[in-house]
Amino acid sequence: LNEVSRDNGKRRIYVEANVVGRDLGGYVDEAQVRLAQEIKLAPGSWMEWGGQFQNLRAATERLAIIVPVCFIPATDSSQTKVPTFSSRPMASCAPPQDRW
Repeated sequence: LNEVSRDNGKRRIYVEANVVGRDLGGYVDEAQVRLAQEIKLAPGSWMEWGGQFQNLRAATERLAIIVPVCFIPATDSSQTKVPTFSSRPMASCAPPQDRW
Protein backbone atom coordinates (compact mmCIF):
# COMPACT_ATOMS: atom_id res chain seq x y z
CA LEU A 1 0.00 0.00 0.00
CA ASN A 2 1.23 3.45 -0.85
CA GLU A 3 -1.06 5.24 1.51
CA VAL A 4 -0.41 7.44 4.51
CA SER A 5 -3.11 7.02 7.14
CA ARG A 6 -3.77 9.68 9.72
CA ASP A 7 -5.69 9.67 12.97
CA ASN A 8 -6.31 12.98 14.76
CA GLY A 9 -3.75 14.63 12.48
CA LYS A 10 -1.02 12.11 13.35
CA ARG A 11 0.45 9.46 11.09
CA ARG A 12 -0.89 5.99 11.72
CA ILE A 13 0.87 2.73 10.95
CA TYR A 14 -0.97 -0.59 10.94
CA VAL A 15 0.70 -3.88 11.80
CA GLU A 16 -1.29 -7.04 11.20
CA ALA A 17 -0.71 -10.56 12.44
CA ASN A 18 -2.55 -13.84 12.04
CA VAL A 19 -2.45 -16.00 15.15
CA VAL A 20 -2.63 -19.73 14.45
CA GLY A 21 -2.26 -22.62 16.87
CA ARG A 22 -2.67 -20.73 20.15
CA ASP A 23 -5.12 -18.50 21.97
CA LEU A 24 -5.34 -14.90 20.84
CA GLY A 25 -5.43 -13.40 24.34
CA GLY A 26 -2.28 -15.24 25.42
CA TYR A 27 -0.45 -14.25 22.25
CA VAL A 28 -1.28 -10.56 22.66
CA ASP A 29 -0.44 -10.58 26.38
CA GLU A 30 2.97 -12.08 25.59
CA ALA A 31 3.54 -9.69 22.68
CA GLN A 32 2.67 -6.65 24.81
CA VAL A 33 5.16 -7.65 27.51
CA ARG A 34 7.88 -8.36 24.98
CA LEU A 35 7.34 -5.16 23.02
CA ALA A 36 7.31 -3.09 26.22
CA GLN A 37 10.72 -4.57 27.08
CA GLU A 38 12.30 -4.23 23.65
CA ILE A 39 10.81 -1.09 22.08
CA LYS A 40 11.08 2.47 23.32
CA LEU A 41 8.38 4.59 21.70
CA ALA A 42 9.15 8.17 20.73
CA PRO A 43 7.44 10.90 22.78
CA GLY A 44 3.91 11.41 21.51
CA SER A 45 3.75 7.88 20.08
CA TRP A 46 1.45 5.14 21.35
CA MET A 47 0.47 1.59 20.57
CA GLU A 48 -3.09 0.24 20.39
CA TRP A 49 -4.27 -3.33 20.03
CA GLY A 50 -7.48 -3.83 18.07
CA GLY A 51 -9.38 -6.20 15.83
CA GLN A 52 -10.47 -9.54 17.23
CA PHE A 53 -8.39 -8.95 20.37
CA GLN A 54 -10.38 -5.81 21.13
CA ASN A 55 -13.62 -7.77 20.66
CA LEU A 56 -12.31 -10.53 22.96
CA ARG A 57 -11.51 -8.07 25.76
CA ALA A 58 -14.90 -6.34 25.46
CA ALA A 59 -16.73 -9.69 25.62
CA THR A 60 -14.64 -10.81 28.61
CA GLU A 61 -15.48 -7.61 30.50
CA ARG A 62 -19.20 -8.04 29.79
CA LEU A 63 -19.17 -11.69 30.85
CA ALA A 64 -17.36 -10.81 34.09
CA ILE A 65 -20.47 -8.84 35.05
CA ILE A 66 -23.22 -11.01 33.57
CA VAL A 67 -22.09 -14.51 34.60
CA PRO A 68 -21.95 -13.92 38.40
CA VAL A 69 -25.42 -12.35 38.29
CA CYS A 70 -26.78 -15.51 36.64
CA PHE A 71 -25.62 -17.64 39.57
CA ILE A 72 -27.52 -15.72 42.26
CA PRO A 73 -30.47 -17.86 43.35
CA ALA A 74 -33.97 -16.43 43.18
CA THR A 75 -34.49 -16.50 46.94
CA ASP A 76 -34.31 -13.83 49.59
CA SER A 77 -32.43 -15.99 52.08
CA SER A 78 -28.79 -14.94 52.42
CA GLN A 79 -28.14 -18.33 54.06
CA THR A 80 -28.94 -19.96 50.71
CA LYS A 81 -27.18 -17.42 48.50
CA VAL A 82 -23.71 -17.59 50.03
CA PRO A 83 -23.14 -21.37 49.77
CA THR A 84 -24.68 -21.52 46.29
CA PHE A 85 -22.75 -18.53 44.98
CA SER A 86 -19.43 -19.72 46.40
CA SER A 87 -19.83 -23.33 45.21
CA ARG A 88 -20.14 -22.45 41.50
CA PRO A 89 -16.45 -21.63 40.93
CA MET A 90 -15.43 -24.83 42.73
CA ALA A 91 -17.78 -26.92 40.59
CA SER A 92 -16.27 -25.53 37.42
CA CYS A 93 -12.85 -26.88 38.51
CA ALA A 94 -14.08 -30.50 38.34
CA PRO A 95 -13.32 -32.58 35.25
CA PRO A 96 -16.17 -32.54 32.69
CA GLN A 97 -17.16 -36.18 33.36
CA ASP A 98 -17.67 -35.38 37.07
CA ARG A 99 -19.95 -32.38 36.50
CA TRP A 100 -22.97 -34.53 35.63
